[in-house]
Amino acid sequence: MAQQIYGIVTADGKKNSGSGFSVSRDEEGKYSITWDNQFAQTPGVAATIVRLSDQWYPTDGVDVGNVTNAGCMVFTMKSNSYSEDRDFSIIAIGD
Repeated sequence: MAQQIYGIVTADGKKNSGSGFSVSRDEEGKYSITWDNQFAQTPGVAATIVRLSDQWYPTDGVDVGNVTNAGCMVFTMKSNSYSEDRDFSIIAIGD
């Protein structure tokens, strides 16, 4: 049976909603995500910038990297040019 993890993280690295993961803000624009229960195989993961405050801009970006069956990294940026803390949503699905 597939495992589904989802949620919203605030710019300061706190979980706003969702389940199945924990998060920490490592440095500006860099967040470590750890799944509560490891996946049997590397899951598919997607993240998007969300607007929880007035700090959002249409040119903000987000990347997901270092995806493993235990977790991943999320990198947020302003105008795709430099790291900056941003609110984001995340979803991971897999076996």
